[in-house]
Amino acid sequence: MFFATTEEISKYVARSNIVIENPSSDLPDLNDYSSFAYDVKEVAINPELRSFLQKALQGGKKVYLYGGLTSGKYEELLNQPLEFKVSNEAEGEVRSLVINDVQQNEGELKRHLKETTEQEIVGYNLEDKNYKLLLLNYQNMNENGNEIPTDASIILNQILNHEERANQIIPSATIIKSNATDIRTVVGLYGQYSGEMVTQWFLYKENNESDPKFDYFAIKDIIRINKLGGSTNSKKLTVTHDVIYAKDDLYNTSADTAKWIITPGFLKNLQGSDRLELGSSWKANPAYTYTGVQVSHVSEWHSAIEHMFDLSNTFNVGV
Repeated sequence: MFFATTEEISKYVARSNIVIENPSSDLPDLNDYSSFAYDVKEVAINPELRSFLQKALQGGKKVYLYGGLTSGKYEELLNQPLEFKVSNEAEGEVRSLVINDVQQNEGELKRHLKETTEQEIVGYNLEDKNYKLLLLNYQNMNENGNEIPTDASIILNQILNHEERANQIIPSATIIKSNATDIRTVVGLYGQYSGEMVTQWFLYKENNESDPKFDYFAIKDIIRINKLGGSTNSKKLTVTHDVIYAKDDLYNTSADTAKWIITPGFLKNLQGSDRLELGSSWKANPAYTYTGVQVSHVSEWHSAIEHMFDLSNTFNVGV
């Protein structure tokens, strides 16, 4: 792996199979590494570097951008949408999804949509295998629950953890048997794991409906909350689903948004392997090529006496 940074990397993170160098005009050899990681700010100002990373993606390499970006920014810089496949094993169906910013040419947007979350790291490759996509929203905290900077050692460590999960024959940390995405919202206490919220999905499309005006979709939102250390605990989880476009509607409901609030009494009994499964369905106008839902997760974390911080992530899932 080639990791470009201007910061000094902790000796506890640096490993023999990692090359760490300052970004420069001398690009690495494409054939020497299986993955590349660059600060998004460097990529944004360097067209030669963007071209190199686009070529790396097309050549089967994994490319990580870090330092705060949305999925849409990744696509804009590297000319590559974040597409992946999810399977409904019970019915043998495989569908392609995309995580992206909204498509402005697909009709009027719902007015109350949230801003999508800037991820600390977005990583992707084109091969169809487990964990081809990484979205990681990292929040580094001090003991008072105040956010502090996330340095390059933390970022590299998170990428290496992801690559270790991806290289396992049967990924032990996945929620479902086959999953192309690794989407995590992580909190660290001075860079040390404290808790995380992991998200994966199933997607369904009704193939036997006879309505000429709409196509019908459903999403199963699978969430796991892990306490990894420290004295804080998740006390509340709020999940919302909303269709992105005014042309589409949540199905069989009068509300504009599907919303769940998971209370402390339930959360305190969760074990590390337990998961929440929440579902919503919507009907989409087939005259447009793109439809999707906005998914938002917010978990409140408390110490014994006070609310310390929130872990949150909002992104758009399209089909």
